[in-house]
Amino acid sequence: MACFLVPAAEAVAATAIKKVEEKKEPGMTENITEISEEVTIPWSRKLQWLTYMLWGGTILLAFEHILEDLTSYRNKYRRFLLTSCSFRFLSSKHQ
Repeated sequence: MACFLVPAAEAVAATAIKKVEEKKEPGMTENITEISEEVTIPWSRKLQWLTYMLWGGTILLAFEHILEDLTSYRNKYRRFLLTSCSFRFLSSKHQ
């Protein structure tokens, strides 16, 4: 269970830091009029990528846990049915 709670907590923290960094950075315009030799990626953009990966991983891990619980429940139920049916078969055979 903690395997998706830890990335979720990190995603919350990274999202909060990203919001603060977006406010600190000067307005970045998409239309660049000057051609510069060095292109720098803003820190908030990098944090945005990180938050996308953390939230995506959290969602995938939660989904995986849900599927695992459903399949384990189904397997337990199937084992219960098989043992109860075989018990009935054996008890009816000996009567």
